[in-house]
Amino acid sequence: MAAAAGCEVHEVLEPDASRRLVLARPDSGRDEAAATTLRGLGLSAVVRPDAGAALRAWHRDTEPVVSRDRLAVQLAWAEHPTPVVAAAIELGPGGFGSGHHPTTRLLLELLVDRIAG
Repeated sequence: MAAAAGCEVHEVLEPDASRRLVLARPDSGRDEAAATTLRGLGLSAVVRPDAGAALRAWHRDTEPVVSRDRLAVQLAWAEHPTPVVAAAIELGPGGFGSGHHPTTRLLLELLVDRIAG
């Protein structure tokens, strides 16, 4: 599918047994256009920084958020293993965010309270 977006597969990562991430580079250097094409094919595609401080921030900001060791929120493209918890929510590209914002953490705490009932 990467070829359909004009991309070449650069690396395949397996953060854990249930997830595989394909890092691809667009032939034309048009990262966002390639990501849009891949999303149109039904894939979760984002533009990842190449190196340096931006890549370190990327890894930090895609760390899964775990609430009370019971519920985790993880971005589909995160290169971190999925936390071992009772329930996990995997988010694709969209408007929800990563789970790091304080209001989102509060929502997760409320969900855990409801689940624990």
